[in-house]
Amino acid sequence: MINDQLEQLESALDSKLIEKVRPLRSEIQQNLGFSSLERMGAYMNLAKDKTLKPEERLSIAFSGWLLGSANAITNLPETIGLWAARDHVATYLESDDPLARRRATDELSRLEGATPRSIAQLLSTSPPLIPTDAVPGQFTSFTVQTPNGSAKYKVTLPPEYSPFQTYPLIVVLKQGNHSPEAAISFWSGTPQQQAQGQRRGYIVMAPEYNAADAKGYESNSRSHEIVLAAMRDVFAQFSVNTDRVFLVGHGTGGDAAYDIGMSHPDLFAGVIPICGIVGPETTKLTVNGSNVPWYVVTGEKHLSLEHNSYVLNQIAITKRNEDMLVCEYKDRGFESYYDEIQNLFQWMDFYSREKMPTEFEAATVRPDQNQFYWIEANGLRTDLSKQDFSRNKKSNRLRSVEFSFRVTGTNSIQVKRSGADNLTLRLLDGVVDFNKSIRVSGSGVPRGTRIDPQPSIEDV
Repeated sequence: MINDQLEQLESALDSKLIEKVRPLRSEIQQNLGFSSLERMGAYMNLAKDKTLKPEERLSIAFSGWLLGSANAITNLPETIGLWAARDHVATYLESDDPLARRRATDELSRLEGATPRSIAQLLSTSPPLIPTDAVPGQFTSFTVQTPNGSAKYKVTLPPEYSPFQTYPLIVVLKQGNHSPEAAISFWSGTPQQQAQGQRRGYIVMAPEYNAADAKGYESNSRSHEIVLAAMRDVFAQFSVNTDRVFLVGHGTGGDAAYDIGMSHPDLFAGVIPICGIVGPETTKLTVNGSNVPWYVVTGEKHLSLEHNSYVLNQIAITKRNEDMLVCEYKDRGFESYYDEIQNLFQWMDFYSREKMPTEFEAATVRPDQNQFYWIEANGLRTDLSKQDFSRNKKSNRLRSVEFSFRVTGTNSIQVKRSGADNLTLRLLDGVVDFNKSIRVSGSGVPRGTRIDPQPSIEDV
């Protein structure tokens, strides 16, 4: 019915406008379904409003499709500009050529309605702008480039996958020499037999984050680099709800989940280590661990709970036991604990990443893990790069750098603690008010520092 109505409204336009809007109407016709129907909410409410011109009703339908129903507008030329903007954004993202990217941003700046705010909204609601050949329900292999070489990962999509609906993501850190397929199968099943991930609509991804001949988790920056690069690649190719990304792992994968989850707490809605062992670096990162929910699974006869108790208690104390769940099976040791799978998914179904905080504390033990929420800290102490995270090293020999930031109601940012030579602030609308000057004060900041925000499309 909606497609018929849009076709009828389109016929009332002049021929030049029809030519411009037909591709957009065709996209809606091909992809409108149950999962994307909410995009048309504003249009369905106003479809019979005779006070609106046909082109205004079309604009509400098309802009709702592009930006989400809550952001629908009645200006059809502006909506057509946003439709063109999506193509230029795709060109920008697909190219590594600085000149091609400059041309794309120049074209964007000339389009009606293409502002930093509208482009940000467009990115949050658009289907993936980079095409993929992954087949829902199958294991698909990808290679991603990182600053220090390439890395591989495998991914599986739920059978009903649609690029116009977002899905939660499970990042699986595989155990030892297990294959990525085996790691994914525990959570998602196989092409022949569906399991919980496919039944509940989760995308599941397993990066090859550890060296093939490694005897255990190597606790190095390279593992972090691979996991984060694979995540970014998945975000670019698939329709992921980035507020519902879960980090999980068995055995040595659980060891890695502790380290990577505590090092990047702003990226995950929850972390699930199963029979994992915390490394010495985690004792310095418990302030980070307190910013993300945990579901820890182990057995009474496995040493993990006793070994991990200090770190887990520190996290639980900081969180006041709000987001820490520890499940210990009596008289059992190192196992997969598939018995717990239903509870694990019920837990993940409940959690989403918290909104961007206006106040946080964080710590790092590696100089290249220097981004938290809306800050990037550069020029960290050089001795961090020489630290040894081997399991036989005592944690009190390790050094860390701690950060503490707070945004006040007066649009002021207080740097309460920072061990960086310089800071880059990557602020979002909602954390601060971009319509006012921002005052920055505190540790290492020159007195009277003020920023007059001038958001640009390139910053998005």
